Amino acid sequence: CVMLFYLGVDPCANQPCQNGGTCQPTNGNSYQCICPPGYSGFDCSTRTFYTIRKQ
Repeated sequence: CVMLFYLGVDPCANQPCQNGGTCQPTNGNSYQCICPPGYSGFDCSTRTFYTIRKQ
């Protein structure tokens, strides 16, 4: 008897999210980065500047 196991590739294994972003695997070998405040983009590499308006 031979048992075969398929180990899927973890798309978050190499920590693709930058600047403290959290990687979440999605369908297949894809991932989504949850970016911290102040960052955006596919891999959280884009600095976001907020404008604070006083009313």
